[in-house]
Amino acid sequence: MVEITNKDYDNNILKEGEEFQIDNYYEPKATDMKRRVIYVMSKLMVAPLMKVLDLGCGVGTFAFRSAKAGAMAYGVDYSEESINMARKLCEKFNVKPDFIVADTAETLPYDDNYFERIACVDFIEHISDENKVQLLKEIKRILKPGGIAVIYTPNNMREKIGGIIMRLLRRYKENPLHFGLIYRRRFERMMIAEEISFTTSYFDPGRPYLAYIPLFRGALALNLLWTIRKK
Repeated sequence: MVEITNKDYDNNILKEGEEFQIDNYYEPKATDMKRRVIYVMSKLMVAPLMKVLDLGCGVGTFAFRSAKAGAMAYGVDYSEESINMARKLCEKFNVKPDFIVADTAETLPYDDNYFERIACVDFIEHISDENKVQLLKEIKRILKPGGIAVIYTPNNMREKIGGIIMRLLRRYKENPLHFGLIYRRRFERMMIAEEISFTTSYFDPGRPYLAYIPLFRGALALNLLWTIRKK
């Protein structure tokens, strides 16, 4: 496997451009992208003046949304171009989250028990299992007692099934940036090992009903979401 670095994400952001980020993340036009934002924010339950971290923020979607809700919003990512884009877009929309470039696989530059809310959305599929463990340790450290963290990621079971179908149709195209896709049970074992309390939800922004069929949602729902509550 080719090693993925922050430069790959930098190049991706530069290639996509500003309008793509607005149309998909800041003012999403597609119904599924709108549902994604609404669903995650409903789980975060952000209130004014809360300190909220968008962890692995990319272009800062949830820092932006939290700032609009009146929170003190922060965003961190190791892609410099992603952070540059986040700052540019938030300035355009008249909000000012505190964005920084930092390696999310290391100790984050925040104090213990600092944030009431943490959003980690479409990020863990981009990092190794070793880095996932470090990420969980940091979430546990910087989240305040009583705080909520939300982790949202593609459902690897659905990805595998979809990949088989696309291969049969000869339409399969692998996304090398998703090298860290992980099965639900494996990630939950990581959280249990770190003594993290969580609940699991299924979500499908394109076909919402797939997340509500108990016998099939584990294989068919597009996304998984874990809600972490720190005691």
